[in-house]
Amino acid sequence: MRLSMTAVISTLVLLGLAGAECSVLSGARAYANPANLTMRGVEDRYFPNLETRSAGGQWEFSATSPDNAVSIGGGRPWPQNFKYVLKSPSAEKPAWTREQTGNEASPMAIWVHDKGHAIVYLSDATVVALDPAKGTPTISFNIRRTLSNTATEQYAETFRDGPAWGASALWYMMDHESTAYFVVRTWWGQRYAINLDQGTMAALTFAETAAMDAREKEIILTTLKTAADAGPGSGPFDSRARTYGSQMSQLLAAAHQAGRLKITEAVGDLQKIEKWDVGTRKFEAVNCACPSPKDGLIDPSSAEVDPLRQTVQLSLRRLGTEPAREQAVYFHEAKGGVALGGKRTAIVPADGKGDAGAIRPGMTPEEVLAAAGNPDIIKRWCSRKLLRWEYDVLDGAGGSGPATIQVRWNECGRKVEDVQRVQPAIFDHERLRDMDVIRSRFGG
Repeated sequence: MRLSMTAVISTLVLLGLAGAECSVLSGARAYANPANLTMRGVEDRYFPNLETRSAGGQWEFSATSPDNAVSIGGGRPWPQNFKYVLKSPSAEKPAWTREQTGNEASPMAIWVHDKGHAIVYLSDATVVALDPAKGTPTISFNIRRTLSNTATEQYAETFRDGPAWGASALWYMMDHESTAYFVVRTWWGQRYAINLDQGTMAALTFAETAAMDAREKEIILTTLKTAADAGPGSGPFDSRARTYGSQMSQLLAAAHQAGRLKITEAVGDLQKIEKWDVGTRKFEAVNCACPSPKDGLIDPSSAEVDPLRQTVQLSLRRLGTEPAREQAVYFHEAKGGVALGGKRTAIVPADGKGDAGAIRPGMTPEEVLAAAGNPDIIKRWCSRKLLRWEYDVLDGAGGSGPATIQVRWNECGRKVEDVQRVQPAIFDHERLRDMDVIRSRFGG
């Protein structure tokens, strides 16, 4: 079953939450741009009520707002007045309640530990830890503000739908030597850890770091196996389920991190997940001063992109395994002056996979698709009048090793101007290809 993932990708996968046993993410109408509430042109945003239970079932934690009781449209946009409640399932009265203060942002996600420590992630990118006895904040920090200008430029570029720092992050509770922790590991490997018992940021020891490494590997492998065993559209990945967006977010994070952390045990499950066909989001050229191609032809700068397949294929290559090249980028035949107005193109290589080494200057987009198949990445900069397709290969011509084939188009994308073989391959770069697949999720 094919589903439009526009809402899911633009609002859920940005966080990349993992550790499902103690986390709940706002539903698909949650705010997509938590770090920039005042951006121009932003539409109404919704923060659904949240509830979760600790891993051992000792505590229930919820965040509810009367603004969400409005039946029309599923609640009021920009709800406030949230009430946080911590309660033991066996108790009649809550351990504590806490009201959202006037200048406090609304919640995006919540967690609770078996000791009663509660965590709230707010829509302004602030993480707040709440005392298990009183519900008062013990520590809060804004992840976005901890980044240097250099780190922001390199790892948290801001796209149309928001800043990329939270994409594919792992968020989880854990215990080490009887101490409770809440941990965030960003996609590029920076780790934030709160010692919940002390209410402080943890200065990690070697033993704590090793324990978190092990916990993250466990989360990644468990998430991928659960997905591979369930299959698309079933169990936790049924699009009708309330937690579907959260599950897809966790899956994207696990798939991405498996490749970055070189978890070779994940290969089999990643290969199964590559076959999933859960949906795409449109990736259209914006403000490019070029006419739409004639009906029946394609615009090489506009496509539908499947972020899950892109991410899985990136990780497989990083793990030394050639993907099956299940289609992750889809072009449409132009119709009525609209680049994505017609049916998906049926142009495919004769062998189903193609050879990027066969691309030559002067080819049209249709000829390139027939020779090499769809690219792995589309990159376009309208202001620079530059459009490029990129193909990642594990083994180039003559056994030359991993490479990226860059295909540069002329200004309006009707002919190939140049073809370059780049080594080392861009997919092995510390961050460049990561940002490419994250950009596809954000529509940047």
